[in-house]
Amino acid sequence: MSINSRNLSVMGPMRTQQGFTLVELVVVVVLLGILAATVAPRFVDLTGDAERSTVRGFAEAVNGGNNINFATWLARRSGPTAAVGAPIKDTTAGCTDAVAQALLQEAFDTTKYEVVVSGTNAPDSGTNNLALGAEKDCDFRVKSTPTILASLTLSGSK
Repeated sequence: MSINSRNLSVMGPMRTQQGFTLVELVVVVVLLGILAATVAPRFVDLTGDAERSTVRGFAEAVNGGNNINFATWLARRSGPTAAVGAPIKDTTAGCTDAVAQALLQEAFDTTKYEVVVSGTNAPDSGTNNLALGAEKDCDFRVKSTPTILASLTLSGSK
């Protein structure tokens, strides 16, 4: 009696593997996801978006301060309301960092950001550039780039 060793397999005939198992594929996808999540932020530069948002925030805050300041100035001019609102900030110097900071009531980083007269690349020079009650368009920008990132209209009050 001869024994055929090919037919003695307990589990049946051997099969050849023809692909990856589902577990192997899931592990590879998870590893690729982790790799993408850690490496992708290094290739995506978000500083431009952050600077634009910062400058727009400054401009909106200064615009709000300007509106309150001008409304207080108007209220005090129109009648016996000397106690209305906060002290009036002098905005007659025009589109300058100092005026913007006075309206913000907090300092912003003048080494990175600046306020300039619309259509120019320079802040107002001198004093009394803005008549009482008059308006002037100002632009906010990042000093390192000439791109205007936000604008506002400044009203003269003192």
